[in-house]
Amino acid sequence: MKRGYVLHHRPYQESSALVNLLVDGIGRVDAVARVGSGKRSIKSILQPFQPLIFEFAGKSELKTLT
Repeated sequence: MKRGYVLHHRPYQESSALVNLLVDGIGRVDAVARVGSGKRSIKSILQPFQPLIFEFAGKSELKTLT
């Protein structure tokens, strides 16, 4: 688990978002997050400067937010 902040997010494809994160101890990380459209959508959590605890995976520069 990592702790960090959302810097910016923008739509990507139909049900995803590109998210720029500032992660404690790592720095800036770009990730793809699946968002959804229901009441329990992660879209409401991805607000700028919102502190989050999250995990990401991937070997390339663009990670997948889980």
